[in-house]
Amino acid sequence: MKKLFFALTIALLCTSNMQIKAQEINSEYKQVLVTYLKASGGDLSFNATIDQLFAMMGDGLTSLQKMTIKAQALDLMINYMVPVYQKNITLDDLKAMTAFYDTPAGKRIAAAQPQIVAASTEIGPKWAADLQALLQNAK
Repeated sequence: MKKLFFALTIALLCTSNMQIKAQEINSEYKQVLVTYLKASGGDLSFNATIDQLFAMMGDGLTSLQKMTIKAQALDLMINYMVPVYQKNITLDDLKAMTAFYDTPAGKRIAAAQPQIVAASTEIGPKWAADLQALLQNAK
């Protein structure tokens, strides 16, 4: 079951029906977004997520296959995120956020992101159950 889930996830990432047109991707914005994601620790969280999927699959892929899939998945994610970020954050603001992550405080926050994401993932189901109880008690 885990192998099927993993295979479907990778297939969705690599062969998504969502086509991103080249004119929608501003190359300068994309480059700054990639720099921001690396500076903010987003790439670490991305890599941790992909590595978890690889672990679920077991030994079914070679190191080269994993590296190739990871690069393709990252590029797809970036291409999907550029229009979202462009719609909501100006290029100048993205550059300013990137500059923050180049400060000592920003680097500490970025380094903590994978642990925060992992802990948040564990907290999510408990919080959802507690929220459901609150809603039930409100009736």
